Amino acid sequence: MRIFSIGVCAAATFALLWLGDLSSVGTEAAQLRRVGRRRTDTRNPYGVPGFTFERTHGFSKGQTAKGTYRGKPAFLKCTKNKALFENECFALLTIQSGNPKEFNMDNNVKSSFASILSAVQPRPSKYCMVFGWLDGVGLHDYVRELEPYQKEELLPVIFLQVIKALQYMHALKLVHGDIKPDNIIITQPTPNGPPKAVLIDFDMSQKVERTRAHAVGGTPGYMPPEDYLEIPTDQYKRDSWMLGATIYEGYTNMPPYGVDYDEASGKYIEWTDKELRDEMRSISSADKNTYEKVEAKSRSLVDIMDKLMTCDLEKRPTVSSLSARLVAGLSEHKKVYTYLAQLWTKLASKRRR
Repeated sequence: MRIFSIGVCAAATFALLWLGDLSSVGTEAAQLRRVGRRRTDTRNPYGVPGFTFERTHGFSKGQTAKGTYRGKPAFLKCTKNKALFENECFALLTIQSGNPKEFNMDNNVKSSFASILSAVQPRPSKYCMVFGWLDGVGLHDYVRELEPYQKEELLPVIFLQVIKALQYMHALKLVHGDIKPDNIIITQPTPNGPPKAVLIDFDMSQKVERTRAHAVGGTPGYMPPEDYLEIPTDQYKRDSWMLGATIYEGYTNMPPYGVDYDEASGKYIEWTDKELRDEMRSISSADKNTYEKVEAKSRSLVDIMDKLMTCDLEKRPTVSSLSARLVAGLSEHKKVYTYLAQLWTKLASKRRR
């Protein structure tokens, strides 16, 4: 497997070098350019054309900000790491320019991905992307506000969307590479309708040119056991495990490995790197998981979770090969959830603090 450079990325999609305004992807060639140095503007301190700065936004991998792009709410993400920029750029352009109908999928599956509006290099050693603003919260925070019965109702709705999104990615020969609750944003399109799940953060994404390759990136607690053996692994099945671990946290509020909950203090305690490495190598050798089992009335999602976290790589299914019957079981949900408007009011108040 190789990481595509931005030149290859652009050549494959627009036959140009640097990305500019991408609002018309799929209808006309985007204008791609490198933006030169300019005097700092307080409304646009990042130097990204069309972006008006409002406030910084917390993020661990670089500089981020909330603002507007050509008058519409937007999110800006900048990094000094060219490779990460190229990974995310290539993945999202491939997703946006792809045709789900070629794989017998609904075109609406594209709405389950962050929407990239612009990608530029505003100055040397800085690479920036502008995304459409998602008015929502990460799955990590979302599930912590849910009662057990609400999780029973909502998690199948959420993860059916994530499964379909990953099936589309995999059909395009892309893997996400860092699936976890923080990389799934939950929005609420209507006050009491079903929640919407959107995948973000594709800088660990890769084009799969050969199925087995060494892992690139990932987050401890969600990474599969074979990552700790430091051997080439199946990239699609790696996504499978990470999705399973994310489902697990949806039910339990913590990943299957790497964290313990101390009831006396009410705190989550992280394992040391050595403890996690030793445990993951142990379950790989024994071909048996040791995480605490999840009890749920709706078994379809839990059954999918258990299959996705099969220790034996050869027996673990890809997301695309999951039983159609099991996946169909996730689609049986309500259209109205009377408690969601109140839940979002609570979440919004926490975000303003």
